[in-house]
This record gives sequence, structure tokens and C-alpha cells, in this order.
Amino acid sequence: MVGFEGLTDIEIVVGIFDSLIVIISLIIGLKLISKYFSHKEIALVTVGLAMIFFSLGFTGGMVSFILYIIFDTTLDRTIFLILASAFAPLALICWIYSFCTLLYPRLTKIMVSIYIIISVIYEIFLFILIFTSPGSLGTFYGTYYFRPKPFPLIFYSFGVATLLITGILFTKESFKSNDKRLRWRGKFLLLAFISITISMAIEGLIYLPAYGLALVRVIHIAGAFEYYMGFFLPEKVAKLLIKEELT
Repeated sequence: MVGFEGLTDIEIVVGIFDSLIVIISLIIGLKLISKYFSHKEIALVTVGLAMIFFSLGFTGGMVSFILYIIFDTTLDRTIFLILASAFAPLALICWIYSFCTLLYPRLTKIMVSIYIIISVIYEIFLFILIFTSPGSLGTFYGTYYFRPKPFPLIFYSFGVATLLITGILFTKESFKSNDKRLRWRGKFLLLAFISITISMAIEGLIYLPAYGLALVRVIHIAGAFEYYMGFFLPEKVAKLLIKEELT
């Protein structure tokens, strides 16, 4: 076992926090999917899948980190690029389906169709570049710290804008309710969308030192928990929050 020897501070941060994001997102995503069996709502499945597909973008860093500290090797860079970029469109399609189904059911078919077309075009160009000009997709710093270049960043920016706009629309409806529990769920969802948007925007636009990257990843992890609380606020937490609100 090699351990952390030979890794920079930023690579250690990437490895640890990518692993946490993947594990936490997978657990939360599966818990959301499992709620389908009691609520019989297909949107719960796609909400969970959106989180899981989105977290797959961090598996390249996680797997490379584990492979390095155990076997002194890293993930093949072609596979890394596929994991880092190819699943974001699936996450976006799942989220748009969930959003429209829950809020604007009459728009579901047309909105999902539009996002599928955009995603297919992106995926075609993505895979062409992965196998012909991988350097145009991003830069590897050190062993496995990867920063995307304009082509994937444009799609990520589109995804972030979609997430923030739909998130605001989604939570706006909950604030109109007289149900205090529903309003708190809306607050958590709004926090989730803001947290994830901030973390993705900062990391995508700015090259951060290790401590800065760690802080951004903590914000992202907080967003994952807020996302879950927004969809399924535990009864004990709801009672505590409502009690404090009334005092």
C-alpha cells in the first residue's frame, strides 16, 4: 500500500471529498428511489436517479484516489473523462422530468424532448473529443485533479442555470402553502439548489488551493443533505423546526 505519499494536498482533498460526495449522494439517491414503493410516484425515482447520475462525475477522482493509495496507479484517463462528463446529461434529463411532472405536467413531454435533443448533441461531440482530442476537454493537474475546458463547461453552465431556475420555481410554490412542514421543505430545497450552484460555479471558474477546494466540496455535500431534507423532511426534524418557529 502506497498511502498518501506522492500526492499533493489538493489531490488528497479531491480524493477524500470526491469519495464522500459519491457515497453520500448514492445513499441519498437510493433512499429517494426507495420512497417510490410507499408513495408510488415515479418522479421520486427520477429525483433519486438525478442525484446518482450527477455524483458519477466525481467517481473518477474517487476511484483514482483509491487505486493510487492501494496500488500506486490511477484510473485510465479515457474512462476518467467518460465518468467526469458523460453522465451529467442523464442527471439533467431526470431532474427536468421530475420538475415538470411535479409542477408542470402538461409541459413534461416537450421539455424532456428538448433536453434529450440537447443532451444527445452534447454526448456525440463529447465522445468524439474523448477519443480524438481529449486535451480539449480539460487539463489534468498532477495525478488526477481534473479541470474542464470550455466545451464541457458550457454544458455544465447550462445545467447549473437549469438547476437554479427550476429550483427557484419549484420552491416558490411551497412558500405559498399554509403547511409549515411544506414551507420548511421548500426552504431546504432552495438551500440545496443554491449550495450546489455556488459550489459548481466557484469550482468551475476558479482554480482553488486545497483549503478552498475543501470548503467548496463541503458546501456541495451540505447541498446533498439539503436536497434530501427538502423532499423528505424527517418528522422529528419538522416538529423541532416548527416548534422553534412558534416560540
